[in-house]
Amino acid sequence: MLKQNRDPWMIQTMIEREAVGFYDREFYIFSNFAATEIVYDGVSFPTTEHAYQALKFRETNPDIFRIILSAPSPHEAKKIAARARKLQDPEWESKKLEVMEALLREKLKRHSYVAKKLLQTSGHSIYEDSPYDSYWGIGKDGSGENNLGKLWMKLRAELADRMQSETNIFLESVKAQVNRNPHLRAARII
Repeated sequence: MLKQNRDPWMIQTMIEREAVGFYDREFYIFSNFAATEIVYDGVSFPTTEHAYQALKFRETNPDIFRIILSAPSPHEAKKIAARARKLQDPEWESKKLEVMEALLREKLKRHSYVAKKLLQTSGHSIYEDSPYDSYWGIGKDGSGENNLGKLWMKLRAELADRMQSETNIFLESVKAQVNRNPHLRAARII
């Protein structure tokens, strides 16, 4: 049988049908592999994964940076970076979390759909549930650091706070207009 990374409830169905699942899950948009172009430091990247992998080489090996930038898929971008790992920025490990946060901010700023989906997760924890990564995700046994999920939750809290602040400013503006206009005051709109 072909090994697939599926939700537990779907595994038995896939086994019984000897099927290959390809339907993305509801919040795939949070994945760095999702087809959401971002612009970072004036450079356009096809996906967040392209950006993350390419930036490992921007200072140390511009040729690899350009090769990753033009990779045909985020999977290929990751493979190229893995093969060239010895040539990446020697300080990368100390910067990668900060870089990822900046990239996610760009994705959120550039794509309103991402913001919409992020706000839909209100009240829920967000997990990068790949069994292969215990730094960015929860890993195979669920005990990973989940740094990607933590970054998304941080950005969600900031987005919700900003939206609440903007709503309050708008309501204060409306109240001020009502108070200045006797006809609106008489109608008791607010």
